[in-house]
Amino acid sequence: MSRFQFIADEYPEIFELCSEVEKNKKANANLSILKARQALEKILAVTNLCAQYDDLFDQINSLYGECSLAEMETMHILRRLGNMAIRRKNLSEQNVDKALRALLLSCCWLYFKLDENVCPLSLFWQDDRDIAEPYVNEALRGNGGIRDSLKKTYHSTNPLSFDNTFDEVEDTALNIWDKDVFETEAEYEERIRQLSPIHLGFGMIDDKQIDSYTHLAFPRFCLAKNEKIVGADINAFIVKVEQENDWAYDGEILVALKVCQGKIYYDYSKVVLRFGTDELPLTVLYWNQFAYENYIDFEQRMNQLPILPIGVCKPIKQKYDIDKQLLPFQISCYDFVQDVFSDIKINISVNRCQAKKVCQASGIWKIYGKMVRGEIDYFIEAKVISRCGRQSQVKKDTDTITIKCNVNRKQSAREQYKIGKKFYNRGNYAEAVKWYRKAANKGDNKARNDLGNCYYGGKGVEKDELEAVRWFWDAAVQGDAEAQNSLGDCYYYGKGVEVNETEAAEWYQGAADKGHAGAQTKIGNCYYYGNGVKKDYAKATEWYQKAAIQGNIKAQKKLGDCYYSGRGIVQNYEKAAKWYQKVAEQGYADAQTKIGNCYYSGKGVKQDYEKAAKWYQKAGIQGSIKAQDRLGDCYYWGRGVKQDYEEAVKWYQKAGAYNKLGKCCYKLGDCYYSGRGIEQNYERAAKWYQKAAYCGYADAHRKFCKFCCELGDCYYYGSNIVEKDESKAIMWYQKAAERGYAEAQNKLGDCYYQGNGVEQNYMEAVKWYKKAAEQGYAPSKTHLGDCYYWGKGIEKNETKAMKWYKKAANQGYACAQSILGDCYYWGNGVKRNYEKAAKWYQKAADQGDKYAQERLQRIEKPSE
Repeated sequence: MSRFQFIADEYPEIFELCSEVEKNKKANANLSILKARQALEKILAVTNLCAQYDDLFDQINSLYGECSLAEMETMHILRRLGNMAIRRKNLSEQNVDKALRALLLSCCWLYFKLDENVCPLSLFWQDDRDIAEPYVNEALRGNGGIRDSLKKTYHSTNPLSFDNTFDEVEDTALNIWDKDVFETEAEYEERIRQLSPIHLGFGMIDDKQIDSYTHLAFPRFCLAKNEKIVGADINAFIVKVEQENDWAYDGEILVALKVCQGKIYYDYSKVVLRFGTDELPLTVLYWNQFAYENYIDFEQRMNQLPILPIGVCKPIKQKYDIDKQLLPFQISCYDFVQDVFSDIKINISVNRCQAKKVCQASGIWKIYGKMVRGEIDYFIEAKVISRCGRQSQVKKDTDTITIKCNVNRKQSAREQYKIGKKFYNRGNYAEAVKWYRKAANKGDNKARNDLGNCYYGGKGVEKDELEAVRWFWDAAVQGDAEAQNSLGDCYYYGKGVEVNETEAAEWYQGAADKGHAGAQTKIGNCYYYGNGVKKDYAKATEWYQKAAIQGNIKAQKKLGDCYYSGRGIVQNYEKAAKWYQKVAEQGYADAQTKIGNCYYSGKGVKQDYEKAAKWYQKAGIQGSIKAQDRLGDCYYWGRGVKQDYEEAVKWYQKAGAYNKLGKCCYKLGDCYYSGRGIEQNYERAAKWYQKAAYCGYADAHRKFCKFCCELGDCYYYGSNIVEKDESKAIMWYQKAAERGYAEAQNKLGDCYYQGNGVEQNYMEAVKWYKKAAEQGYAPSKTHLGDCYYWGKGIEKNETKAMKWYKKAANQGYACAQSILGDCYYWGNGVKRNYEKAAKWYQKAADQGDKYAQERLQRIEKPSE
């Protein structure tokens, strides 16, 4: 039986190729491995995951996310063996065994993991089960029906077992990248630095990747990403080699780690290409500063780079300047230098004879350059051209010409950013995005941040908060303060990422440390409110002061708040007023309201209602509801302005429209109730009292309920304001009753008891009487006693009736006292007792109860 039998039905073509590998193992090792490579190519073709790539190296690397690193490395092993077979290296039977195991794992990946098939482990050879077993088990776990069919019909129990999940939580909370609670910062940095180099990606060097003039190799590569580690978009790797054997330099790229400011970074100064047991140190080409790199280190890295091949070029014969003896060359540069040297021309200084020989020579020329420091940034300056593979007749050093070049370099990233900024300021956002993107792709962090802002706000591009976060992140990890502030906003408000106040505070802190005033204000807010950090008013004030000195008006206003409240700093109304005044004069509405309050109350400044009203007016026009409310007060009471109820109502209505200020809504209710400044309207008064209650204004709830009850009375009995309407009375009683107002509950109970405005319903009456009675409302206790006494809506129970009568009578309710007198007089529910009857009649009579007074006069003990 073939070791690949499990795929025979599902993938017959792959199975046939795998079988040929087995058959030719001893007869022809090279042929077996070539067949194994073909099987791998077929496996990748079946997945449709990498159809856009022609090269097997690129196809395997495109599987990041679909394969584990171990699976990808196994495929690369098979590819490398295939390359050796193509080059007709003498391969052994052991190489075939290695290829077969790699091919088996690739088939398992396709069959089990990608296509989610299932088969028993018994189909595999004993020696192959170490490869197949994890896939088989995972497939069984993922397939409920098969898994259930394999369950046993018995179970075992250990009476001493216990739930050990707390250990699991503790263990899974930390991984190798996390700082342990017991580690100092220095210990954490040292531990990470001492870790073995980790997987960064895969790399391969073949003949086409080696430059014959410099002997520099440029590996093809594919890099992985790790969410825990901060990396960079590497342009290229280089290494000096003498050999040109692609199979010798084909393996895994490893990189060391380092910690900077609490974050883990790839240490790109320590990168190697590991092939077999050998390692080849790689130099990283990256045209921007690494996030952990200071500018001196960056300059040193740039200056240490060797002369690099930067592209190919051809002479432009027709444009030779015979007078100046300049021959122009048109250049097509390599991808890795596109950011610093692209699509330009150079002029080389050659005499007419030399120029003629250069132009007559066939083939293209290579151009070489060296990184040099420009006024704004680094760029590559052309140094040497070489005609590929031919010995030039025009030469100084073998087949090269050293030239003095006049390089018309392309615009720098900063220049492109400035062009984009001009378009943005003119309102041409689409064109601005185009230039921002060019500069951003070259690593300009300001361009990255502004491009992120365009995606964030949907200016010039379709709004995409996730894409905005990506651009902010690229600039932020490079240390750009503006981008760090923007990224902090994304985490704080949950734009493009989940809300994470701790992460937001970290980014604000990073930007604030660099002097960004906006971030200093925001980290101040974090400390002030305890968002993402422990609440600390002193630290908040410290950051507000730093931002305020830079002119940030929000920080200046918050600093005024701190001085006013004495939070984080000694209370000082004068300094508070000074900061409020400074910000108010810049047109900030909230500060205008605050300085208005200072003038109104005389705190920090001399009391001046006129100035208070002036500042309230300025802020109110800008929409400050607090200022609108306070300006309404000024007009209502005639403070700082002429008393004008209508003007007061106008400002109260502006503020009340937002339903945020309960006190303002309450005042509007009073105006409608009293008819001051507006036509009297009880229903609208009730509406505004209700809004005030919803806003949490303490006095409004009781006022609203009381008013609803009174308005219910107006409709119930009829008045000069509204006509009698018992159904509307019920509606208003209901509003107050449902909010727990006892008097309304009692009146609603009366309506149900008597059937006024609603269908008579004794049980509903009892329900509302109980609610009011439980709040201690004496009339409801009396009515509840009546219900028990007569058995209306509840089972008749004279004892309970007496209980409720006594509760109401003890509260001094005359009606209950009079009824209790009757009970003792007639012996209803209690033993007859004339003295007690007289006592309760007297209590009721003292309160003016006419019935009790009459009963008291007529009471006499009958003859036995």
